[in-house]
Amino acid sequence: YETLVGAPPHTGSTAQAVLGRIVTGHPDSVAEHRSSVPANVIVAVAKALEKVPADRFRNAQEFANALRDTSYGQEERASPTPSLRRVSTLAAVAGVMTVLAAFGWLRPRHAASTASVSRTSVLLAQEHLLEVTDPAPLAISPDGRLLVYIGEEGGSSQLYVREIAQFGVRAIPNTTGASQPFISPDGESVAFFVDGSLRRTSIEGGIPVELAEVASPGGGSWGENGEILYATGNASLWRVPEDGGESIEVPISVTAAQPPNEVVASQPHWLPGETHALVSVGPSLVVIDVETGRAEPVGGVGPSRKAQYARPGYILFYGGNETVSVVPFDLRQGASTGPARPLVSDALEPAGRQAIFTVSQSGTLAYAKGGVDRRLVAVERSGRETPLDVEPRGYRFPAASPNGAWLAVTVDPAPGQMWMVDLRNGGAQPLTSDGHNLAPGWSPDGSRFAWYRGGVDRPGIHWVAWPGGRKFTFVTDGNRAPLNWPDRGEMFIRTGDWDISVIDVETGEIDEFVATAEKDGYPRVSPNGLWVAYMSAVTGSEEVYVVPRDGSGVPRTVSEGGGTEPRWSPDGTELIWRNGTTIWKADVLAGPEFRITGGPEVLFSGPYDFSNDNNWDLLPDGRFVMVKSDPNVRREIRLVVNLSAELMNTDGN
Repeated sequence: YETLVGAPPHTGSTAQAVLGRIVTGHPDSVAEHRSSVPANVIVAVAKALEKVPADRFRNAQEFANALRDTSYGQEERASPTPSLRRVSTLAAVAGVMTVLAAFGWLRPRHAASTASVSRTSVLLAQEHLLEVTDPAPLAISPDGRLLVYIGEEGGSSQLYVREIAQFGVRAIPNTTGASQPFISPDGESVAFFVDGSLRRTSIEGGIPVELAEVASPGGGSWGENGEILYATGNASLWRVPEDGGESIEVPISVTAAQPPNEVVASQPHWLPGETHALVSVGPSLVVIDVETGRAEPVGGVGPSRKAQYARPGYILFYGGNETVSVVPFDLRQGASTGPARPLVSDALEPAGRQAIFTVSQSGTLAYAKGGVDRRLVAVERSGRETPLDVEPRGYRFPAASPNGAWLAVTVDPAPGQMWMVDLRNGGAQPLTSDGHNLAPGWSPDGSRFAWYRGGVDRPGIHWVAWPGGRKFTFVTDGNRAPLNWPDRGEMFIRTGDWDISVIDVETGEIDEFVATAEKDGYPRVSPNGLWVAYMSAVTGSEEVYVVPRDGSGVPRTVSEGGGTEPRWSPDGTELIWRNGTTIWKADVLAGPEFRITGGPEVLFSGPYDFSNDNNWDLLPDGRFVMVKSDPNVRREIRLVVNLSAELMNTDGN
C-alpha cells in the first residue's frame, strides 16, 4: 500500500492523531491515489490487509499469483461498495500497521528522521517469569514486533513468544531447557542452545533442527548472509550455515594489549555487512574480522561482556550498576567516535551477570526492569508469608545466625555493603562503608561471620566477631567466597572456576574438596558433621549431591530434575534445596550411612527474588527468610522505541 500510494494507510502528526483516524475512518482505496494501478492489484492489496487471517492469502505464492492475474477479483470489483466487514477489518489491520509505524516498529524511510522516541513497557505472563540465570534470556525480532524469552515455571524452562502490540504469551513447542535464544533476520525462526547443541525452529512451532554440537555455549547471532555466529566456553568462535552443515572456526588474533590467558570469546553480535562482529573477549569488547579473526578493541566502553549494534551507528553495552550505556560507533573505521554515556539505569542485573537487554534493527531497545527496592519476608513450610519488621532496602544474600537472632545481608545499590538485621526487634545497621561486600556466612556457634570483600586494599574473605565486632580479620585473597563454616577451624570456600575447597581459617592452607569439569558449589555440612551436601552440574544439569565429610565414596544424588543451594534442617533429618522458584525437600537419614527415606517433594513456590544465587536461607525455627522484589521484576520488559531519534538528538546530529 505504502509503495503504491506513497504514504501509510493512516497518517497524522502524532500517535494520538493516527489512532483517532484508525477509530473513525478507513484507508483510501489505492485507486483514489493512483489511477494507473491495475484493478487486480488494488483488490489483492486490500485482501492482503484483511484483519482476519482466513480472509487473507494463505501464503506469499497466492499473493504473487493475484498480483500477476489481471482477472483476479472481478466479482469483488462488480460490487459498488465494499462490505462493512471489509471496511472495518481493513481499517483495523491498516491501523495496527500505522500504530507500529507511529511508534517506530514499522517506520517509513522518509519519516525516520522526524519520528519521536517513546517509552513503554509490556508484562510477561505471571505464571512463567523471565529466567534470569541465563546469560541472554531475552531476544527481540529485527522488526521490533516480537519478544522471545526464556520463561521459568516450577523449575522447568522453555521459550515463549510475546507479540509486543498484542496481549497474550504462547509457548514455543519443543524448546524445554533452551538457553540464549536469538532470532532470524526475517523474524520467523529462533535459534537456541540445548542439550549440548545449537538448534533452530520456527517461532510458530515445529521440530527443531540441530545445526551444530556446542558443549558450552557462549551466545550467538544470526546474520542476513545466512550464517550463524556462535561462541563456546572454551574460547572458540564459530560460523555455521543457518540450515546446518560444517562449522568453521574463526581464529581469534588479539592485539598485544590483550593478555593471552583472557582470550575467552562470548556473546557475538554480527555487524551490518556480516564481515565483522562485536565479540566480548575476556573483559574487553572487540570488533573481529570473521575471515581473519583479527580483533581490535572498541574504545570507550571499559570492561563489558555484552554489547549490540544499533543503527545508524551506535554500540549499546552493559555499563555496570544496572546501566545500559551507549557509545557512537563508525562501521567503516570499526571504532568508537565519542564518549560513552548511560542510556537507562534500571536494567535488571542478576548477580555475576550482565544487564538483560536486546536491540532490534528497527530501533527498539528492550530490557528487563531492575531495581533495588526489596523486602525481607518469613515463609512457613506451607508457603504462608509474614513480612519481617524491617524497612525495604536492596537486600541480597540473607544469612541467618545459628540462634536465629541476626541476619547478615548485603544491601544495594552497588557496590553493596554488609548490614546486620536484628530479627528480634527489626533494627538494622551497616557494618561496612567501602568496597563491595557479598556472600555472608556464619560460624557454627554464631560468634563470627565471614564474607567476601572486593574493591579494597586487601580483597578476599574476611571475618568479624559478632555481636559488636569492628575488627575485620583477613582469611584468604583472590576472587573467593565463603560457602559454609561448619566449625571454627575449617571453612568451605569457592576456588577457581566454581570448585569447592576447604581452608584452614588460622593457617590459610587450602585443600581441594570437589572439582569437576563443570560448576560445583554451595556445600553445606550436616549438623552431625558427617556429610556434605552440595550442587554440581557434572551431568550437564545442576543437581544436589551428598558425599561423606572426608570426601570418600561416590556422591549420592538427592534432587530430581534439577536442584541447587542445599540446606540441612536443624535436626539433620531433611535436605532442602531450590529448583527455580520452588523449594523442595527430602527426608534423609544422615548417620554413619546416608539414606533418602522420603520424597523429594515440593514445600512451596512463590514470586521471590532469585535473580541472585543463594538469595534465601533457612531459619532455626524451620521457617524460611526470602527476598521479595517489586512484583514486576522478572515480568516487566521496558521498551525504548525509535531509539535512533533519541541518540541522534542527544548527539546534536
